[in-house]
Amino acid sequence: MFPAKLAKATAVSGTAVAIIAIAPVAAYGQPKPQNVTVVNPTTSPVNALITNADPIPVTVNQPAEEVVQLFTVGTIHRSAAECSMGAVPAGKRLVVDYVSGRVAGSQGDVDPINEAGMYIDTTFPLHLIIHRNSLSPGFLTISQPVTLYAEAGQFLKMFVANGFGADLGEQVYFECSVVGRLVNAP
Repeated sequence: MFPAKLAKATAVSGTAVAIIAIAPVAAYGQPKPQNVTVVNPTTSPVNALITNADPIPVTVNQPAEEVVQLFTVGTIHRSAAECSMGAVPAGKRLVVDYVSGRVAGSQGDVDPINEAGMYIDTTFPLHLIIHRNSLSPGFLTISQPVTLYAEAGQFLKMFVANGFGADLGEQVYFECSVVGRLVNAP
């Protein structure tokens, strides 16, 4: 007797849950699903290939940005070495993402170098970190991510200097590399 009452109660509560579950769907006024019958006899197949006889014109715009890598070898002045990357082209902006450089020479020439930087024209907005290598005392490296903007017509330059005005010597070699993007000027 008890199992029969449990079965009857379960059936009633199951029906109540189904009505509660359907009620919110009906309350939102969603359309009722309709049965659709598709008849496609094998003697008359449906052609799924769609062709367009008229060509569709496609406009190709100039890319918004162009990835560039600039590399140059520096010129030696009395107390500094400088790399000039040239001018940014008209209508463009150079967004510099990464700079690197290498200074090579005899240990006596390279040891006094204590300053590295990058500038646009004559402004000095960014000082770079010099990495000294104790295993190769005649070498210094500069390598770091940056965010720097140079506008059309501006010159981008990178330098190392000893800061004391002493002669770096003729044996110092300085190379620079810049990775960035040329984007359309706003």
